[in-house]
Amino acid sequence: MPGQACRNNIRSVPRDEGTNAGLLLARFLHTPLKDPKENHPEDRHNLYGSALKACRAAAPVYTQAFDRWKEITKTAAERYMSVHGRLVIGLGGENVLETGITLHHTYGIPIIPGSALKGLAAHYCVQVWGKKEAEFGSRGKDYLELFGAADDAGHIVFHDGWITPESLSRPNQGLTLDVMTPHHSNYYRPVANDDSQAPTDFDDPNPVTFLSVSGTFRIAVSCDAADAQQRVKWANLALTLLTQALEHWGVGGKTSAGYGRMVTLQPTEGSPASGGGGAPGTKRSSPQFKVGNQVRARRIEDPKGKGRVWFEAEDGVGGVVVGGVPPPVGIDDTTTLWIAAINSNNTYNFHAKPPSPGRRTQSREPRR
Repeated sequence: MPGQACRNNIRSVPRDEGTNAGLLLARFLHTPLKDPKENHPEDRHNLYGSALKACRAAAPVYTQAFDRWKEITKTAAERYMSVHGRLVIGLGGENVLETGITLHHTYGIPIIPGSALKGLAAHYCVQVWGKKEAEFGSRGKDYLELFGAADDAGHIVFHDGWITPESLSRPNQGLTLDVMTPHHSNYYRPVANDDSQAPTDFDDPNPVTFLSVSGTFRIAVSCDAADAQQRVKWANLALTLLTQALEHWGVGGKTSAGYGRMVTLQPTEGSPASGGGGAPGTKRSSPQFKVGNQVRARRIEDPKGKGRVWFEAEDGVGGVVVGGVPPPVGIDDTTTLWIAAINSNNTYNFHAKPPSPGRRTQSREPRR
C-alpha cells in the first residue's frame, strides 16, 4: 500500500537529526496508531523526544527570525509574559497522535496564534469589563472599536505570541513532555451495542504523554488609527485587557486544570525595559497625555512593592493620586482620573476629581 511504502521510507531517515518539530510530529511517526498498545506508546514517546531535540536545534535560525519580527512590530504595545506552569495550544487539533500542539509552520517552535489571543481578549472584555461598563459589552462602542463586528473590522491587531529564544535553551522550558492520566477509559470509550461499563475505583490508570509549553512570550498588539496619540491609547488599552485575560483566565486548552495562565515580567537591570540588552522585561511607556486630560486608569499592584495605591493610565504610564483620596477600587478595576502632573521619571500624578477651571497644577514627584 502507498501509505505503508511511505512509512517504510521514513523509517530510514534519522529523526534525531531533524530541526523542525512540527514536520517531525506530522510525518515521522513510524508505528501506526492502530498498532498493538505495546508498540505505539513507545514510538510516540521516542517521537516526542526527537521533537524536543529539534526545537532546541532550531534556536539559532529562530533567534534571527525573532529579531526580525521584533523589528517589524517595534511600534506595537508589548509585554513579556511568562507561563505560570504549562501551556498547551491546539491540543484537539488535527494530528496523527491523540493530542496536538500548535507550532510555527516554518520554524517548528511553540507559538500562540493571534486569533487565540484576540478571542480570549474579546470574551474577557464582555464577561468581565462589560459587566462593569456597558461600553465594553458585546455591542458597546469601545468593544466594537477594539474587536469590530461581522461587517466592520476592529482597529486592533493582535500579533502572534512568539516565545523568546532564551526560553528554548533553559531547562524545562520551550517544548516539554507532559502527561495526563485518565482512569476510566472503558467508560469513555464507545463499544459495540452501547455496552458501556460504569466507572469504578478499580479501573486501571492509563497515562497518556503529550507536549506542552513553558517559557516567556512576547505579547504585542497594535492599532491602525490615523492619529498617533489614539494609536497609543487604544493599543495600550487592548494590551491591558489582554494581560488581565492571560493572568486570570489563561489561554489554550486545559485552563480549568491551571494551564495557560501567564504572569507579566517586571523590568530588570539590563532588560529592554531599562534600555539595555539581556533578558526581556516589560517595556516602559512614555507619557502620551497632557496635564488636565481625563483618562481611564486601572489600579495595579505597586511596581516597587511599597504598598502605594498605584494606577496605570491607558498609555501604560502609572502613578499615584495626589491632593485627595484615591477612588475605592480593587486591583484590576478601572476608574476615571485626571492628569495632575507629569513627573521627570515618566510617571503621572493623578487627581480623583476634575481640576478647577483656570487652575494650573505644578509638577511634583510621586510620594516614595
